[in-house]
Amino acid sequence: MALLLGLASHADTATYLLFDVIPHEQLNKQRRAYMFYLDLAMRLKRTLVLPRGRLVKKDGAGRFLLDQAEYMRWGELFNVSALAELHPVVELEDFLAEGHEVSLMTKIDHKGCAGGGKGTVDFNGLTGVPVGKFQCNAGLQYNHAALFKLKSTPSLGFSHSVDQMSPQQALPLRAYVKYEKSVYEAAAAFVEAEFGKKPFVALHWRRTDFLQVRRSQPGVLQSAQDLVRHARSLMARARTDLVYLATDSDNADELEYVRSNLKPARYTPSLAAGDLRARTVAANVEIVICAMADQFLGTKTSSFTLAINEERVAIFAKSPESSGEMDTTPSPPATAARPPSNAQPRKGQAAPQAAAPAGKVRGEAMPADTRGASPPNVSPIARISALQRYLLFDVIPHEQLNKQRRAYMFYLDLAMRLKRTLVLPRGRLVKKDGAGGFLLDQAEYMRWGELFNVSALAKLHPVVELEDFLAEGHEVSLMVQIDHQPCAGGGRGTVDFNGLKGVIVGRFQCSAGLQYDGNALARLDELPSIGFANSVDQMSPQQALPLRAYVKYEKSVYEAAAAFVEAEFGKKPFVALHWRRTDFLQVRRSQPGVLQSAQDLVRHARSLMARARTDLVYLATDSDNADELEYVRSNLKPARYTPSLAAGDLRARTVAANVEIVICAMADQFMGTKTSSFTLAINEERMAIFSKSPESSSEMDRLKMAAPLPPQPRPTQKKDEL
Repeated sequence: MALLLGLASHADTATYLLFDVIPHEQLNKQRRAYMFYLDLAMRLKRTLVLPRGRLVKKDGAGRFLLDQAEYMRWGELFNVSALAELHPVVELEDFLAEGHEVSLMTKIDHKGCAGGGKGTVDFNGLTGVPVGKFQCNAGLQYNHAALFKLKSTPSLGFSHSVDQMSPQQALPLRAYVKYEKSVYEAAAAFVEAEFGKKPFVALHWRRTDFLQVRRSQPGVLQSAQDLVRHARSLMARARTDLVYLATDSDNADELEYVRSNLKPARYTPSLAAGDLRARTVAANVEIVICAMADQFLGTKTSSFTLAINEERVAIFAKSPESSGEMDTTPSPPATAARPPSNAQPRKGQAAPQAAAPAGKVRGEAMPADTRGASPPNVSPIARISALQRYLLFDVIPHEQLNKQRRAYMFYLDLAMRLKRTLVLPRGRLVKKDGAGGFLLDQAEYMRWGELFNVSALAKLHPVVELEDFLAEGHEVSLMVQIDHQPCAGGGRGTVDFNGLKGVIVGRFQCSAGLQYDGNALARLDELPSIGFANSVDQMSPQQALPLRAYVKYEKSVYEAAAAFVEAEFGKKPFVALHWRRTDFLQVRRSQPGVLQSAQDLVRHARSLMARARTDLVYLATDSDNADELEYVRSNLKPARYTPSLAAGDLRARTVAANVEIVICAMADQFMGTKTSSFTLAINEERMAIFSKSPESSSEMDRLKMAAPLPPQPRPTQKKDEL
């Protein structure tokens, strides 16, 4: 075949594998899907058909304009000759021009859809692609045994793919996935002109849409000040003052701050507005420039950073140690929390200390209170309470309860530093519509004390619930809306806060970082109360853990969990699994290791059960797929907590979810879902409340063999401790 590139032995088989990704994925993730299907094509000994690269832009609200997508032949973006050195490939247009049809087209769909016989489909932006048969399947691409049975089928196609390989698995293939030659030439010319032969460092600083979609993930968002500190540390390591910056920031103030402090080089070719092709090529040039740097620091969870790291190792032979990702930056020493004199640490565990949120409360240590001597023999908690100075907060409305609790720990730490009583907001319970959108106008609220043990919190630091604070006639002296975009402030008036209307404020302003600025907050020492709205702040798990010992659920939650465990398992060891599905099938589909099939779950469970030497397992899951659940039930026979709940009863469902967290925390071994805040809540509960070792918890990823571990004794707690 004239247009086929690659090894003749494969070309002679004349069987093909086609794929296309789900329409909204950006080019870096399209390339990662390519590596998944390249590996599959090599296993199946099929020629890989290269789709066109899809270039998608967004509107001002961040929505994908799929109907305006543009396409480029794979060979316009990547070096097809380099690909063909490893495995035979052909571009999609050439495959279709030769009159081929797709013998079996599989739409990757977790919901199921109607199949069909011979006809035409839309594929990779092309209409009327002929197919012999059409079907829906969520996992055929992973079922090698089934695929080998189709070896006589001339061509297999997969559409709507979200498949990726882990970075470690992809790296050997990545050496053959090179950009088109002119990209390297442009990058090399830029580096020569800007840096010559001198060493330089490179930074990738992701902003724009990450300010919304990653706002709740610790360490991802780095301020301009954070970036400069990271850069200076990196420059010191590399012994250079030369730095390159790749960023999508469109904030003029941020960019000017970075420019004045670092004077970074930037690649800014003249591009026509809306020219997706030129912008795509320019982005690829930036990836290569960063890959050429002596040291590199990128943004957590960014596929652009991942592409740079792979390019550095696979193409430019940089060591993995020369690359990193920005996380927390050094912070001033923290003042230890003062546990109450009658608080007893659990056996083998030190009393909780207030950890300093890294990168938080910048500047000098908070000044000591100077409002006069306190009476003798008065506890520190009582002294702070007597000052009648308050700190309020509320999270951005769509955050679920687990993230609301994590924001609470951030503001608890801040209140301790500022010596202010913490005002506890109401817990906001939010449900979703069928499309996964939040129904914020239907949110319900519960007092903090209906969800958590306020008495336990008060042993560490003075707290008051929001309704009580307002009932006493207090106003919020300064209300700060946390906003990365400027907004108009105002004087005395009323605002909506935590679902309550008409909350009285003395002054209102917008700020993106006041909650981190220790010096500025110290200057507000005389204000009776400071409030923060629309928070997305969190502490890292390591920083939050000492405080987490005081953040216990309401007593009845522990009683319900203990009764369930006693009834189901008695004193026998058991393992627990958290298997996140539903919305993760969409929002985490491109993140390696997050989505685990029912078959994967069973394999993980059996490995965990072998380690714990038990056949008893508990399953917490939101899966609503009857076939998946039946497969898991028939293979594991897991116990499940399924109280009778009225449809739409958010309060009961929230309490039931908290009971499940505690059940999983009581298990001898636990395995959860990567990136899930529910899994994170379980891990924290295990260590902070039930004294489980960190080694007894893990997250599902690739299966690894492990030696059996003896079951841990299940600690018991006195009822008054809960």
